[in-house]
Amino acid sequence: MQPNAAASKTYERLYRIFVKEKWGYIDKSGGFVISARFQGAYRFVDGVAEVIKGYNADARWGYIDRTGKWVWKPTK
Repeated sequence: MQPNAAASKTYERLYRIFVKEKWGYIDKSGGFVISARFQGAYRFVDGVAEVIKGYNADARWGYIDRTGKWVWKPTK
């Protein structure tokens, strides 16, 4: 039996960075992979990360892929 290819996929780690009151992601060399444009950002798990757009009552949650594209657009 072969392991599930999706389950065994590995990703280069991305690191959260806080710049001018917004969160983004950099790679191990320190280069931006996803610009700092989120009010909240969590680590990537299985190729997606939960992020927040907006503040307080206007805050919306969604998920992005490793290129910064929405895989689940922000909702409340």
